[in-house]
Amino acid sequence: MKQIEYNAEYGKIAYPEGFADKLSGLSIAQQMKYFRLGNCLYLKTNYELRKKSPYYYTCSLEEDENVEAVIVHNDMIAGVWVWDQERNKQVACMPEKDFCCYFEEEIDGCGIKEVKQYIALICVGDDFD
Repeated sequence: MKQIEYNAEYGKIAYPEGFADKLSGLSIAQQMKYFRLGNCLYLKTNYELRKKSPYYYTCSLEEDENVEAVIVHNDMIAGVWVWDQERNKQVACMPEKDFCCYFEEEIDGCGIKEVKQYIALICVGDDFD
């Protein structure tokens, strides 16, 4: 995946307590397993206790078509560069901060055509999946 260098304009890098230690010494490719784009409700739980839920949106960085690149600072993933459909532009998504993205598709045949969903770059532990 494409990598871009961190710029302070992207926002503050704020990992959960102890998370930076987990990333230390790992390659960028290895670090990617500890990040997901997901529903902001995940942020209410300690990152080590987060488990994948069938009720909340979550996607690995490699699978999400909105992820353009990873933002790197001091050999660690500091965020991701994503396409925000609401703003119609690329934006930086920093760890544990929410941002808005539109998904324009019908959901479960209920007739809803446009859903505003807040997603975040969530940090996860070894047992998330």
